[in-house]
Amino acid sequence: SELYFEGAGKHSKLGELIGRAVKPAVKEALFRQTGLSPQMQHSVLRRLKRFGVNEDILWQKYLAGNGNNDVKLQFTECLSQLDRDQQLVTYTSLYVHLLDQFLWELLSEEETVQAGNELLALVTGKFGVPLTVIGGSKLQDYIQAWEKLIVQIVAKELNN
Repeated sequence: SELYFEGAGKHSKLGELIGRAVKPAVKEALFRQTGLSPQMQHSVLRRLKRFGVNEDILWQKYLAGNGNNDVKLQFTECLSQLDRDQQLVTYTSLYVHLLDQFLWELLSEEETVQAGNELLALVTGKFGVPLTVIGGSKLQDYIQAWEKLIVQIVAKELNN
């Protein structure tokens, strides 16, 4: 046939139509296979999971700073509530996106540290906990700062 379609990218009508048809099917397939949905992703721990942050890590950090092993159940319950806090999920999403920009070398170390510390300052102010700052320029330094922030928020809630 002499009829060929070219330019089926997102900037052509054909690409737009293909995208509109495929996107809902992909979303449904992901939900059926993995349970991936907006409700499941609305979680601080899910946003941080790929960076190795989980409940056990946060518990160990809590123990290191507070040393009270008797409150594991309360810690878990408090963290579970905090995990779905709208503000914290939003700020965690911004922080994770900032880390991605840094890892992709789209932002410099200086830009990332400044923006990261500004986000940390904003969140510490919102939750009324001591200021946490990023202690270096490695990915682990950024992650540890956010872990410390979460642990401080949980500790504050446990002490109230």
